[in-house]
Amino acid sequence: MRQRFGFSCLLLTVTLLMLQGQAAVIRSSEQQAEIGLYWGPWSAWTNCSRPCGGGVEKRTRTSTCLVDDSSDGEGSLAQKNDVLCPGNSREYRSCNIQPCKDSTDFRELQCSLFNSEVYLGKHLDWLPYTHHDNNNTINPCALNCYPDGEDFYRTLSESVIDGTPCSDNPLNPAVCADGNCLEMGCDGQINSSLRYDECGVCGGNGSSCFSHEGKYNYTVNAKGYYPIAVIEEGATNIHVQQTKLAKSYLAIQDANNTNHYYLNGNWTVDPPGLYHIAGTVFNYKRESTATRHLGKGSLYAQGPTTRPLVIYMLAWALKNHGFNYSYSTPIEYKKRCNPDCTWKTWRTDVIDAMSLPPSPKLLTVNPQKKKKENVVPPTETPVVSPSNNPGDNSIYTPQWKEGPFGSCSKSCGGGIKTAEHHCQQGLQIVADSECSSVVKPVNRKKKCRAYDCPPSWELGPWSSCTKTCGGGTRTRKVKCWQTTVTGPDEKQPSKFCSTVQPATRESCNLGICWGVWEKAKWEPCTKGCGHGDQKRRVYCVDSATRKEQNDTKCDVNTKPKEQKDCYNRQHCNKTGWYTDPLWGPCSVTCGQGFETRAVVCYGSQSSNIDDRKILEDGLCDPTTKPETTKSCTKPICPPQWVIGNWTNCTKTCTGGTQLRTVECMYNGKPAVDQCDYEVRPFEIRECNKHLPCTKRPSECVDRKQQYCALFKIPPHNKRGLCKYIRNRRICCKTCHDMDEDY
Repeated sequence: MRQRFGFSCLLLTVTLLMLQGQAAVIRSSEQQAEIGLYWGPWSAWTNCSRPCGGGVEKRTRTSTCLVDDSSDGEGSLAQKNDVLCPGNSREYRSCNIQPCKDSTDFRELQCSLFNSEVYLGKHLDWLPYTHHDNNNTINPCALNCYPDGEDFYRTLSESVIDGTPCSDNPLNPAVCADGNCLEMGCDGQINSSLRYDECGVCGGNGSSCFSHEGKYNYTVNAKGYYPIAVIEEGATNIHVQQTKLAKSYLAIQDANNTNHYYLNGNWTVDPPGLYHIAGTVFNYKRESTATRHLGKGSLYAQGPTTRPLVIYMLAWALKNHGFNYSYSTPIEYKKRCNPDCTWKTWRTDVIDAMSLPPSPKLLTVNPQKKKKENVVPPTETPVVSPSNNPGDNSIYTPQWKEGPFGSCSKSCGGGIKTAEHHCQQGLQIVADSECSSVVKPVNRKKKCRAYDCPPSWELGPWSSCTKTCGGGTRTRKVKCWQTTVTGPDEKQPSKFCSTVQPATRESCNLGICWGVWEKAKWEPCTKGCGHGDQKRRVYCVDSATRKEQNDTKCDVNTKPKEQKDCYNRQHCNKTGWYTDPLWGPCSVTCGQGFETRAVVCYGSQSSNIDDRKILEDGLCDPTTKPETTKSCTKPICPPQWVIGNWTNCTKTCTGGTQLRTVECMYNGKPAVDQCDYEVRPFEIRECNKHLPCTKRPSECVDRKQQYCALFKIPPHNKRGLCKYIRNRRICCKTCHDMDEDY
């Protein structure tokens, strides 16, 4: 009986293999003989979930328990489906991995499908929310979206469409399938075991590159940027790791442009995340703490880099706990190093080696021997020139590149999205003026949010309050209004607005009415000639009714003066102020200026009217002297050059230089590129050119001999390092020897 059952199972298995072309997965022979567990045949592969950009195909199978259910010994089989076989009931494979012509993010497309639905009483523009918390409570394969301009997100679907990327890190790609995030290999295939080696080769064995390792644990003496390592062009498998928590950050600088930082430059701290730099993606991580600036950072990039980079430490405290770094370069780069090929790290000519702390010793790993050896950099640093550096953007012609579409111009009712063009040279975005020789393409536009806005309340402005204190009322107009795609906007019945109608009347100026001081006119001066007094009545009134009340109702500290001095000379003699009836011209032709006129003391000091003449101002009443100046306003000045004061001369003898600021200003604000550069004032001039220098003082010595000795070695001897005050102080003797007129 058992033999017949076993033969039937074998025959069934062979038949399934012939029909389906698939190998059935079963348990061991002992388990098979005991309970008979089998996988059923695989279904056909489904259609690819995406036409491009990397979709997913899947197939399924069911587990079956086949047992001998015969009582007659004929070996009939009974099927039970409540027992699971070992293995997977589903299989996935990648398909249509070619890039899509439309660069729109696939997850963004899925979020946009909900734009036409009303949420919280209005239409929203949904965008993908891809942030993940530290506890991994947010499912990366759920359709999490947030409204544009809002600070919350919602799960609009429990799962995204199969083939939606679920990893923002291109070094570890993954896609969603049936709500699960599946890893892919470097060949773009699901569950592939292929990975990039340290040389950046997919499925490689690491034999095509050199490995470089080093440590940076030098003491810092001030807050600032300290170079850790120079990462060469073509580098792969880049690792930089901070060893302990410290008040410092990792920064990345363009080795060919010291003014350009890709990460944490110009004393600005960037958040952790993925950064596209030099043709690769750097994964920047930083373990933060509650203490400001205290953390532990790391960098990783697969590479290869398309240009040399400098890794810096941005120190916020005078302590360095150390950094470890490593990277690999292709073996063919060996031909580009110095003759003895012991130093594999280059610095470019734009890095001021004199202003940097000593570089750490490098550890070079030979791919054959895998043995570390200490390597000391040579005295003269090799330079990577643009001719053999394909990452140098200067060898590329600037051209216009189209950027992504921006935000919609309207939240609903039909808006426009615009794809702006920018000037790009190689991998770097440059000023638009660099592409002036090429006609800038017309920006592409496309319609967005082409649906009617939901009816909403339109609020008019509030009227003035009926009272200034003691409680008044104010009113406004409120109407139900709808913006449509076809236009014009339409007034709707109030019932169509889903929210409660806002108030059309409200209370205002509820504060207590306090008394205010009222002033009467000044009485005549008590003296007809000379100094006297003037008085007036000051009394308290109700601010609302303007009725007089007790002075205790008003603030005594704000009470106006009731008496003042006066001077009356009009009856003492026949003198007075003579005023020119015409004002002079405005002092400026544009902007704010002033006008003046003549005002003189004129009259006679005797009773004889014929003795009238211009007198000293002291003989007339100064309190009645008319104004001699008044302001005047001309049209806003056009952009013009504004200069600052000259700085001190850089040298006290034999000729130095002075600097000053020259800035284009318009209406009190900087206006770049709006002034005429042909008439721009100069910013530098010679000074102390004809003053002879005294002889070198006896205390003029070199405080750092090894450092100062570099000043005389090419190419540094032509860089004019002695023009910096710091270098002249440290290397006084060397600078005197190199320049007799110093």
